[in-house]
Amino acid sequence: MFKTAGLCLSTLLMLSVMHNSNAALLGKLRTEFIEDYQKGCLKRQRSGSHNAQVQDKVLQQYCLCAATYVADVLNNPLWLDISNGDQKLDTEMIDLASKYCSKNYGKY
Repeated sequence: MFKTAGLCLSTLLMLSVMHNSNAALLGKLRTEFIEDYQKGCLKRQRSGSHNAQVQDKVLQQYCLCAATYVADVLNNPLWLDISNGDQKLDTEMIDLASKYCSKNYGKY
């Protein structure tokens, strides 16, 4: 049941992104978000003992993938709300990015 609910939520999220012209961070906010997210991601990934033997290039690709994925789902007004503390970054979105990028990091 949970897999089905997760799949439905994932599908709805992707459809929302594809059909919402306001989806995706743009301009300077996008550039800064991707840079900051990627730096934080690399730091987190490097701190885990499970990644001790993973090459830097692989982690960089993974983190760029995750940053780009999240930047494609967010939009400028939502990110400003999150930045101001008015809203929280959805952990489900980060989990979806992680799952996608675990298999697709080589594209980045």
